[in-house]
Amino acid sequence: MILLFDEDELKFENLGLGILRDATSCVVKEELNGEYSLSMQYPISGSNFDKLTENRIIYVKPNPYDEYQPFRI
Repeated sequence: MILLFDEDELKFENLGLGILRDATSCVVKEELNGEYSLSMQYPISGSNFDKLTENRIIYVKPNPYDEYQPFRI
């Protein structure tokens, strides 16, 4: 599940601004030093497209084994 949160969220205990169900691609890469990077494609016609603004947070599991991680837009 890919969640979108406001830029000042710290606890991530709810669904935030919404679920990004319409994402056509979401790939998390982990560098050797442990840093993660997120690449996502989301259609303009997606239900939450207008909420995807700079500094908001995308909250997603980077892989099946790790906990959810926040990614800043």
